[in-house]
Amino acid sequence: MFSATTSSSLFLLAGLTLFSGIQLGAQGKTEWKAPSRAKRKKSPLTPSAETIQAGKALYLSSCMVCHGTQGKGDGPAAAALKPKPRDLTDPAILKMSDGELYWKIRTGKAPMPAFATALKSRQIWEIITFLRDLEQKRSENTPIKVPNPKAATHRVLVGYLDLLRTLKSKNWAPSSRMQAKRFEKTIASLRIAEVGNKKDQSFWLSTQKKLKQGASLLADPKNKNYIEGFQQITRALDALMDRFGNPEKKALNLFVCKMGPSKGGNLWFQESKKALNPFPWGSKMPSCGERLKTYSPPKPTGKTRTTK
Repeated sequence: MFSATTSSSLFLLAGLTLFSGIQLGAQGKTEWKAPSRAKRKKSPLTPSAETIQAGKALYLSSCMVCHGTQGKGDGPAAAALKPKPRDLTDPAILKMSDGELYWKIRTGKAPMPAFATALKSRQIWEIITFLRDLEQKRSENTPIKVPNPKAATHRVLVGYLDLLRTLKSKNWAPSSRMQAKRFEKTIASLRIAEVGNKKDQSFWLSTQKKLKQGASLLADPKNKNYIEGFQQITRALDALMDRFGNPEKKALNLFVCKMGPSKGGNLWFQESKKALNPFPWGSKMPSCGERLKTYSPPKPTGKTRTTK
């Protein structure tokens, strides 16, 4: 495990103050942009208790002295630094891709040196994994306010697609369960400002309950039929979009593989009209899937078409 000296930590995190993408120099403000290819780079690590803990250890030994335990830029050495350490919870940083953060730590720009040799590639990814987990936990403890049911449906869909990606990963079991716990907390945190009418409110509350139950089933390591949890989430999302419409700019297709272990087959959403079975057992029959319906993107009027 890498353990940086305090001096190295100061250089590293003084440089992280530039993560907002702006550097003040003699010529005024200039942007520090990562190459497009670097921005598209994906982390090779699957978030897990082990990778997050490893990233936390690296962060505490190398970053906390300037950025503080919660990344607020209030570490014990922060007062002596100029410019001050950047608040890593700043939206300008949070919206950066993992690849962009990786490139900036690895490449460096004065006053931050390049850390391509000081930190191993995996260690950089571990720090980023920890920061993302810190961000997630912070958001889980804060009510998520959305203006209407369609906005809530969008939040559900984003979390659903994250779950779907974990099912496709090599380390799908622990990563899916961890993501399911996050999904459950996100759903529980949703607060809708204006539901519309009492029927819509009742519908949302009952569907929200089903979403949380499905996530709980998927997250439970003792539950052998964990895929049923994902099915419950899929059915609830289908009900939401059937009532409030597709919030995405792209069409979404609901598929079923009737050869799946769940009663009636296994359901999932995807963009492609060609069946791409996402389940772990689906590698044996990747094309097993029948398209049940398509939720078209909203028209300019706001209406959504459903094709069955």
